[in-house]
Amino acid sequence: RKNEMPPPMYLLTHPEAKLTDAEKQQLIEGLGKSLR
Repeated sequence: RKNEMPPPMYLLTHPEAKLTDAEKQQLIEGLGKSLR
């Protein structure tokens, strides 16, 4: 949740990998559901 993923160095060569706030929220919710 501290915007550490993907790592900044990765984004330099793969700018399309940057997640939107909505994508981050979906990822957080999906992981939470899968860990129950």
